[in-house]
Amino acid sequence: MSAVIKDPAHQDQKTLVSLCNLNKHYGDFAAVDSISLDIQDGEFLTFLGSSGSGKSTTLSMLAGFETPSSGEILVSGKSLV
Repeated sequence: MSAVIKDPAHQDQKTLVSLCNLNKHYGDFAAVDSISLDIQDGEFLTFLGSSGSGKSTTLSMLAGFETPSSGEILVSGKSLV
């Protein structure tokens, strides 16, 4: 289960980070399967999930330690991939 709670006071915030259809494969294994999300200025984000669900791999791609198999990472509108 996931939930997105938007604070009406922060609707005018700009998107700082976007993950667009991000995938990471190791051979036939899909560590991350088509994640898309936008992180707005001032938001706090937490990844929760079971072991092997792609949390660390997603953060490693965002930090630049791993290269996505496909998809795009945008920071302030500029591609990191």
